[in-house]
Amino acid sequence: MKYRTRNAFAVCAATALLTASLFTGGVSADEESPKREQATVKTLANAENEFGMDIFKRLHKDGENTFISPVSIATALQMASHAAAGETRSEMDKVLHLEGLDAREANKSFVAALNERKGVKLNMANSLWLDTERVTMKDQYVTEVQEYFGSEVRVANFEDPATVESVNGWISDKTEGLIPSMLNEIGEREIAFLINAIYFKGTWTDQFNKKSTKEADFHLTGDDTKKVNLMSRSARIAYSNNDGVQVAKLPYGDDKQNAMWIILPDEATGLDKLVQDFDIETLSKWQKRTRK
Repeated sequence: MKYRTRNAFAVCAATALLTASLFTGGVSADEESPKREQATVKTLANAENEFGMDIFKRLHKDGENTFISPVSIATALQMASHAAAGETRSEMDKVLHLEGLDAREANKSFVAALNERKGVKLNMANSLWLDTERVTMKDQYVTEVQEYFGSEVRVANFEDPATVESVNGWISDKTEGLIPSMLNEIGEREIAFLINAIYFKGTWTDQFNKKSTKEADFHLTGDDTKKVNLMSRSARIAYSNNDGVQVAKLPYGDDKQNAMWIILPDEATGLDKLVQDFDIETLSKWQKRTRK
């Protein structure tokens, strides 16, 4: 991982496998929770989606692959925002689309909802690492990240190289070994780390047969193609073809709570334009149009 030594907080987002569903209206509070709390959780989910679109456009470079977990990045930044106040807090809330929303209880339910998904293994974990020789955290802040984000709090000596091993060990453990290391060293001006890790593993509701795997052309940018092995099967799936874009939904597990959404432009060179025009309203429109 690369981090900026000029910043007091280092925010890390470790993602073993991106959860393909962006949770559009799909995360709700416990059935016994008040309707107000359910509405707040849905508002938070929508904010996560909007932020995800923003950050995706910022990070995407024409002609290159982009792999991110918006939920992971947003959660780490939300934990950081609770340590801010005044103009800084207002600016962070604006970027995260959280203006006017007290997301503390919603975050608590949101994290619980993710970790309680059935039919797949979907785990989110948070941790706060700090060196008390470099920084003193207010008790209220430590309590909030523990209560509302389920965060672990670790006090460590940042001068000790073993701390790097401990941080990497935590990340490796929470991602089932798929991300064995993110830190190489801790800079002199680093006073704390806020880390979010997400691990996802699931099987398709309707699985692909390995014997049906076929070699075919995969279109890169421009007219370039590459021979790759592609999974193949015949089935009725949620699908639409509108606005020059094909959209398909492939659910995971028996209860189909989680799904991968695949978006494919008709034009072989249309991916960069699709990203440029991508927003939450467009995604919602495409999802609503999909039918079996």
